[in-house]
Amino acid sequence: MRWAGLAPGRGDLLEIIGFFQEELRRLAVDLRFARALDETLLDELRPEVAVLATGSLPQIPMLRGLFQTGMQLCTVTDIFSAQVEPGRRVMVWGGNQAGLVAADHLASQGRQVAVLHTGEHFGEAMSSNDRFYLRERLTQGRVKLYKQVVVEKFLADGVRFRAGGHTETLALFDTVVLADRFAPLREAANLFKGRGIPVHFIGDAKQPRDLMYAISEAEEIGRSVQ
Repeated sequence: MRWAGLAPGRGDLLEIIGFFQEELRRLAVDLRFARALDETLLDELRPEVAVLATGSLPQIPMLRGLFQTGMQLCTVTDIFSAQVEPGRRVMVWGGNQAGLVAADHLASQGRQVAVLHTGEHFGEAMSSNDRFYLRERLTQGRVKLYKQVVVEKFLADGVRFRAGGHTETLALFDTVVLADRFAPLREAANLFKGRGIPVHFIGDAKQPRDLMYAISEAEEIGRSVQ
């Protein structure tokens, strides 16, 4: 959530974090940071129930030429965590919410950006208002959008693909950001299940989707756990 709040027009997400931080302090919740989840910690805490909100990570697509290209490869997570410094001409693979927000973020920094999306529509899981607002920003940022993309081959500095019945080639790019499909991170559940501890998943750990689903699910689980 903190990374998403770095994108243009999404600073209100940081306010949500601030609200929950204050609530946790008020309720005297024991917070552990930079602490590995292992058998020693479970022995100390002796939990009766576990709720995992471990998130998700972008999947790496198997596309012809992707791993032979001369362009820098990174994920949307790398971009927002500042682990990677993208070049000036960036290609974003994926036109759902994560890809579009990443494109907006990169364009706001003065980079030239193109989004390649395999689907028929951009940002299908987004609300209509949010999608419209984001599309307007992308238009203002001169982000090029391509949908129904079928990749023929990634090249040394670009890609050749089919879209709308035509073959197109993008060239002179230096970075590819992967932001299409995401896979839940659930490995931590094995520690709890090995001890017979019930495990609940929320947010992207359950299934990658909108933030409000995670908050709603968390409230329901909080009320149901006795």
